Amino acid sequence: MIITLQKVTKFVASLILILIILQPIIVYADQGTGSIEIDVRYTNHDRADYYSMAVKVYQDFSTIPYKDISSLSANPYNIVSLPVGHKYKIEVYANGMYASTGYVDLQNAHDSLDITIPLPGD
Repeated sequence: MIITLQKVTKFVASLILILIILQPIIVYADQGTGSIEIDVRYTNHDRADYYSMAVKVYQDFSTIPYKDISSLSANPYNIVSLPVGHKYKIEVYANGMYASTGYVDLQNAHDSLDITIPLPGD
């Protein structure tokens, strides 16, 4: 079986093309994902009622929400599937109104953020 130079060249070119196509996927996979646990409390330090809360998560300096969580299921709440190595701005809304903002630089698989919001009626 004789391998020609033309066949070797085609194989190498195909291999390089595959690596170029897969490179962004490999880089993204290396970043990994993480989570941010938010604990929302009132100014009197009582844990806030999560039934009326919504959260918007912005990645880096984007003005478009990366995640828009319209209803929380608990407080503290775990925001999952966030790519590690980014900065996140987290806005909390209570009863449909803006309440507070917190910031996290997510460099590890898990981070936590305490957010204080005004008491209802203040």
